[in-house]
Amino acid sequence: MLIDTRTKTIEYVNAGHPPGFLFEEGKAPVALNQGSCAVGFFDQMEITKSIFTYEQPIRIALYTDGLLEALPLPEDYPEDAAESDLLALRLQSCIHQVPSPECLVETLLPQDVREAQSDDICMVLITAT
Repeated sequence: MLIDTRTKTIEYVNAGHPPGFLFEEGKAPVALNQGSCAVGFFDQMEITKSIFTYEQPIRIALYTDGLLEALPLPEDYPEDAAESDLLALRLQSCIHQVPSPECLVETLLPQDVREAQSDDICMVLITAT
């Protein structure tokens, strides 16, 4: 990821991770899913980067699949819907108010769920103006 705050441009490649999300106030979340397979599987890879521009201050959330696995789903959540879409909706409601990745994870997941999750739960939160 390259963020140029002078030109307000972001270049991003996803290397096989769950899609990160870009949140700009007043706009729908943008999934950062353009990229390639995980690094290291192949000698040669085709890599496609995404380029985004922004006008208002942004926050970018990157996370591990452990967060998606632990995310409580509503009973009526469609089976064919991506958990990452639900995560984007939940993050959108609090991303600009919550100060740190730890606080975001605590907001998204009850303590008993965090403690019971066997996979790692990691989040990186980037703020740019």
